[in-house]
Amino acid sequence: EEEKEEENEVLRQLKSLLPPPLLLVLAREGPEGLAETLTRQQETARVVWTAKMRAALAAHISKHFSNLKEQLCTGYEDTPTGYDTCPTGLSYPEHEQGHWLGGDRVGYYLSRVQKDHPAAQVVVTDDALEFRALVLSRLSTPPRPPLSEQHSLLAVLRSLLLQARTKSS
Repeated sequence: EEEKEEENEVLRQLKSLLPPPLLLVLAREGPEGLAETLTRQQETARVVWTAKMRAALAAHISKHFSNLKEQLCTGYEDTPTGYDTCPTGLSYPEHEQGHWLGGDRVGYYLSRVQKDHPAAQVVVTDDALEFRALVLSRLSTPPRPPLSEQHSLLAVLRSLLLQARTKSS
């Protein structure tokens, strides 16, 4: 029970520090896959992780640990020295600009899916059904996306449906 609570706390902390695609990497590939992704630059339909994003994360964590170091160095008697969790609020413009559409197990950057058209070749076959559901949900859930995004979503959906039809023939 206590171990599960600690695991949930670690995931909560990671969610506040990493963009959703990296959390999906952790779920799909485990800690080793996440570590590998964090150390390289990658810009695909599934993951956007740049040197600038890595530098922002490193600066955020470094600032947190430097504050902790200051607390520890001031002495134990007059300063509480318990570990404070890393502050939240880290955002990545590259993630926001990519129009991420994702769920608990599947996600893609719409801007990348369009750039690397056709979507049927970009979206992994095992993800296609769940991703189609995400696209339909985004189209039908208020507030409606802008017309340009609706057009993109419909183009992706069309490509995925054509792929499914071709495979079933």
